[in-house]
Amino acid sequence: MSADPLAPKPVEAPQKPAPTPALEPGLLNAVLAARFLGISRTTLDKLVRRGEIKPVRLAGRVLFSRSLLEAIAKGEA
Repeated sequence: MSADPLAPKPVEAPQKPAPTPALEPGLLNAVLAARFLGISRTTLDKLVRRGEIKPVRLAGRVLFSRSLLEAIAKGEA
């Protein structure tokens, strides 16, 4: 005997979003680095292009050293 095609289908639980890959300790991605400095992502990109902030490239990702960002925020870099 086949199933009733008009019968309600079971509701599946919503899927959880994929976890964000863990960052290396002391490194922030561009979004978090911009937020840390209180600037936009676009401004961060401009500072990188001008060589004012040097990112760390790791496994194809562009990351920023927290210690460097802290020095910049304090005006020490």
